[in-house]
Amino acid sequence: MDFSSFQGLKGQGLKFNQCSLVEADFINADLRNVQLTDCNLEGAQFENNLLDFANLTDSVGIDLDPEINFVKGVKVSMSSLPGLLTKYQLNIQ
Repeated sequence: MDFSSFQGLKGQGLKFNQCSLVEADFINADLRNVQLTDCNLEGAQFENNLLDFANLTDSVGIDLDPEINFVKGVKVSMSSLPGLLTKYQLNIQ
């Protein structure tokens, strides 16, 4: 599902497991309780989404700004934490 557009999607509770979502467009979407587990999200755009209680565990390539998305209760793997802090240009060891 690379290069797919989910712009404006009302996708509460959708389940994506082991999917390739490279360069996918998640903008202005309602993704509350969505499961994006073990997915490749390299280059995917996340902007102005409702992601409350979404499960992104074991997904790779996450680059998501918590300041422009609603992320209360989002589940991510420790290895994905740098993707939530990209804009701060931190050197995480």
